[in-house]
Amino acid sequence: MAGLKSFIHDNYIHLSDVASPGSNVLVEILCHPIHNPVNKNIAYLELLSRAVNDSGQYVNPFEFFSYPEDEILYEIVKNQIKYIRNINVNIHTSINITLKSLLNDKLYELLIYSKNKPIIIEISDFSLPSYSSEKLIITRIKTLQKKGIDFWIDNFSHDNSEILNFMHKIIWDYIKIDHSYLVYNSMFTEDLQALLNVVKPHTHKGFILKGVDLDIHAQFSRKNSHLVQGYYFSSPGDFSLFTTKIEKNYYAEISTTSNTRHFIEELHFL
Repeated sequence: MAGLKSFIHDNYIHLSDVASPGSNVLVEILCHPIHNPVNKNIAYLELLSRAVNDSGQYVNPFEFFSYPEDEILYEIVKNQIKYIRNINVNIHTSINITLKSLLNDKLYELLIYSKNKPIIIEISDFSLPSYSSEKLIITRIKTLQKKGIDFWIDNFSHDNSEILNFMHKIIWDYIKIDHSYLVYNSMFTEDLQALLNVVKPHTHKGFILKGVDLDIHAQFSRKNSHLVQGYYFSSPGDFSLFTTKIEKNYYAEISTTSNTRHFIEELHFL
């Protein structure tokens, strides 16, 4: 049967068009950590991807294949979830989808029946085919949140009308602030903090600042207790590059929690 087929091996998703032999794309999975800037621990991982064709050229898989975007995205997300399940350390990991892809029944069912490890959904594109589709998407997001899936806004900008129009429809777990804010406000962080104060009611966990590439960016993040993502702390790479640090953080947290519990029990006994 003709169609788009896929499988995952190691850090690569193999996409191929059954109807067109030779039309193959390799999608490499990379991880980009999100850090707590105070203790420098890795709080979350974001899965990124880059695709190459048989000739070794970087391509956009959504343009390479003559299939609807949501079908291609479904194949990528399906294999990203498999990848997350195989991660053998305790870390919550995010994947990126578009808002309109939640209208795809197959993709929605894939998310709602995902098991074992909780995943995080980052919405990177808020365009919708019609206003009438909005109600269904809101219902599906709220259902997935009840199942334990976090939803984040990616690349928030006050100039993006599509984000602003949808932002107040649900309470977001985190809002990721576009890197341009730090680039252009490094010396005027009061203005940036003022913007975050306005947006704050729409998130119950807080903000993740993207583009934290300089020490001045990190200083602002530490001062205001925001999570960060940027080259100052780490660049994207293979998951194995971060395994040791994630495990070290995890066992340190267990030890701290255990010691605190014993201390409380001793106080209670006294």
